[in-house]
Amino acid sequence: MTSNEQDWIKAVERTWIVRFPKQHLMTFGTTNISYYVVTEPIYQETDATSQESVIRTGRVIANKPTIITPTYAMNLDGFSKEAYDYLRHISQQYGPNSPGILYQYQKQAEKVEIVGGIAPTIAQRISTDLDSRDENMSVVMVGVDELWDVALLKFMYEFTSSSSTQNMREFQDRGLLEPQVG
Repeated sequence: MTSNEQDWIKAVERTWIVRFPKQHLMTFGTTNISYYVVTEPIYQETDATSQESVIRTGRVIANKPTIITPTYAMNLDGFSKEAYDYLRHISQQYGPNSPGILYQYQKQAEKVEIVGGIAPTIAQRISTDLDSRDENMSVVMVGVDELWDVALLKFMYEFTSSSSTQNMREFQDRGLLEPQVG
């Protein structure tokens, strides 16, 4: 196991979703999700007296999905090498030719903010605020500062996976998983 692989495995293990979006990914349209990734700043490892957190906000846009194989899913843009290593691992785990749904994602970073407080508390506060405003398509997660995009990719994988049963049913209802003769 390489040190890069150990790094993203550690980042995945230390990432958790505080709040999932309240709706699934759309089967026949574009889904726009606001993200909030809360981390402890990397410099906090050397300064234990500091109680700060980093909040990264942005959007993840999932375009209208298509039916594909997992190997094709490696065509995502804008992620770190470690994030791609994690995606390769997921692809290998389920086989290169198993049918799946591809949501072509785009990550649009908006803002990085340093605030006082510890990451889990800050994440819970953001989650409560989103709930009070009925923000249904927002995710809040706690991750690792230097590999925060691995946390975002982990969410995208889990969210896609949790939406897949409903989406596959909708594809089947419209006859889109049937072989085309012609």
